[in-house]
Amino acid sequence: MEKMFEKPPENELEKIKRENLELRARISKLEKENLELKEQISKLEKKVIFDDLTGAFRRNFFEEKVQKDINQLLGEDDKRKEGYKEISILFSDVDNFKQINDKHGHSKGDQILKEVVRVLKENLRDVDVVGRFGGDEFVIEMLGANKDEAKKRAESLRKTIKEEILKNVGIEVSLSFGIAELKKGEKFEEVLKKADEAMYLAKKKKEVVLFDEIEKS
Repeated sequence: MEKMFEKPPENELEKIKRENLELRARISKLEKENLELKEQISKLEKKVIFDDLTGAFRRNFFEEKVQKDINQLLGEDDKRKEGYKEISILFSDVDNFKQINDKHGHSKGDQILKEVVRVLKENLRDVDVVGRFGGDEFVIEMLGANKDEAKKRAESLRKTIKEEILKNVGIEVSLSFGIAELKKGEKFEEVLKKADEAMYLAKKKKEVVLFDEIEKS
C-alpha cells in the first residue's frame, strides 16, 4: 500500500510541471487571440455600420434601420407604437460644397462634414438617426415628429450648423433641408424621393421646404 503513495521520481515531477506551464501558456495565448479576434470583428462591424469619416450611419444600414421602423411603427395593421405615431425624413445637402472644396481644399471639406454630423448628433434626440448618403448628402429619420415639427427642428439645426462651422472651421456654410412625412403604406425609398425633391427646391429658396408645399404649388 505504501508504494501506491510514493512520490514519483524528481524528473517526472519536473516533466509534469513543465507540461502544465506549457498548457497554461497555450491557453493564455488562445485567450489573447480570441480577444484580438473579437476586437477585429467589432472594428469590422463598425466599418460596415458607420461612415469612416463622419461617424454617421452608412447608407445601407440606415435604409434597413428606417424600413424596419416603418414596418414596426406604421405597419399595415396600423398598430402604431405610442409616442411615435409619425416618421419624418429630412434630406440635407451642404450648399456649394464643390466650390468650398475647390477654394479651401479637401481637408477643410472633410472637417466641415465632420462638424455637420457632430452638430446634428448633439442637437437631435436619441431616437433620431443620421445617415450619410453621398459626399455631402445626409438623411435624418425623426421618429414621432410630423412634418411641421420636423420643419421647426430643421430650421433650428440649419442655424446652429452655420454658427458652429463658422466658429470651429472659419468658413460660412449653409445646409439645405427637404422634408417629407411618411404616409401609411409608403416605403422608405418613396418618402426619401419626396424629401430629395423638396431639398432641391430648398436650395433655390434658401429655406427649409416641405414636400407638401411642392404639391400645393
